[in-house]
Amino acid sequence: MTNVIRTTGDYKIKTVEGDITLDTLYDDGGTDSYKTVRVVGDLVVTGSTTSTTTISSTNLEIEDNLITLNKGETGNGITLYQSGISIDRGVDSDPPNEDWRSTAVFAFDERLDYTDPTTETNYQGSFVFKVETPGATGPAGPRLAGIRTNSIETRLTDTSSRSKLYLNADVISVENVENYQDNVGDYNDIPNVAWVVGYVTDNASVGPTGPSGAASTVAGPTGNTGPTGWTGPTGWTGPTGKTGPSGAASTVPGPTGPTGASSISVSAPIDSVGTLGDTEGMTAIDSSFLYLCVGTYDGSSHIWVKIALTTVGPWS
Repeated sequence: MTNVIRTTGDYKIKTVEGDITLDTLYDDGGTDSYKTVRVVGDLVVTGSTTSTTTISSTNLEIEDNLITLNKGETGNGITLYQSGISIDRGVDSDPPNEDWRSTAVFAFDERLDYTDPTTETNYQGSFVFKVETPGATGPAGPRLAGIRTNSIETRLTDTSSRSKLYLNADVISVENVENYQDNVGDYNDIPNVAWVVGYVTDNASVGPTGPSGAASTVAGPTGNTGPTGWTGPTGWTGPTGKTGPSGAASTVPGPTGPTGASSISVSAPIDSVGTLGDTEGMTAIDSSFLYLCVGTYDGSSHIWVKIALTTVGPWS
């Protein structure tokens, strides 16, 4: 049976220094059961600035697709600086907070600004995931919380163009991934130091002589005898210390080149412009010419000079 109370105009129930309870609990054969309190129309809960509205249920289901927090804000931004969702974690199990109650917070904080990397514009307010321990300071105070996800999208909508992604961090590190460098294969993948070192090692070749390094206490091999006795400029110590190709043998012995460096440093150039890595001071020789590099390769300048070798015999 349904009991109905009908009124005209406002209907008000008021109690002085007491509570009002709508109790639907009943004994269903020795088991406590609850019925439903249904409000047809809008429900407005008005409390004092220090009161708390508590909903005690196993599962709370809300059909609204958007929830508005901090409704009625009249200030420029959030007056209390942040608004969001706070989750009671009970007593913190992480040192040094074992004796403190902590909360996990997802909030928009007006005190945290950020820079749009596409427009280079600074904006006020950022979303933040953090763990707070009310009353605690120092190591036990607020700390950022981790986020686990496998995709970050920089477009506002599916039809928007992608923007830059700005990471404000001292270093970007990949951790707890075994052999990450072996998984880097796509052109757009971000390599780590291990991948770069492996790539350089696997693709290394004898290139131009690098700048002089620290002096070695181990004597290098004896330099080859120059083809006509001309002492070339001292070759730079290459990155691997390999001896340059042997020059053509001459019947006229010249002075012995300095120990530990070859007077002929590279193979003969294909033209006067040279190739990437050619630098001033490099030399080469073949059966007809002696080659001298007088500049640094830039793709267009003529930096190699060749000198024809005379036939073996008395000088004229």
